[in-house]
Amino acid sequence: MQGLTEGLNGLALILRVFEILGVVVVGLAVLLSYFLFKTFSSKWLEAKFKERLERFRQAQNRELEELRLKINTLFDWTTRLHQHEFEVMSEAWAKLNDAFYKTMALVSPFQQYPDLAHMSADHFSEFVASCQLGSWEKNELKGLSV
Repeated sequence: MQGLTEGLNGLALILRVFEILGVVVVGLAVLLSYFLFKTFSSKWLEAKFKERLERFRQAQNRELEELRLKINTLFDWTTRLHQHEFEVMSEAWAKLNDAFYKTMALVSPFQQYPDLAHMSADHFSEFVASCQLGSWEKNELKGLSV
């Protein structure tokens, strides 16, 4: 019986060694899988992040180009509008000058001026009193007539 007991103790010892080895192997497997997961997951996350960042940059560049195109279009339109405005203004000014001088030529024969030299003294003083001049200007006119 003693041999059987020793055999069972030896078997228990072997099982205990296998049990410890199993725990160690499982622990190493867990550590290895954690290390692999951490390494590959961080690389995978970085790759996904870079991919999203690149898509964002492309979208941003596309939007910037669209805004530049809009700004350039508006600037060109404004420049053409101002150029046309200057052309129209110069033409309108030339027509206004022509109309002014033609009107002056037409109206100038009909203008009348009072002849102060041939007015009587009473008529002159009444004329000066009815003028819209300052009192000092009226006094100067009265002083010139004397």
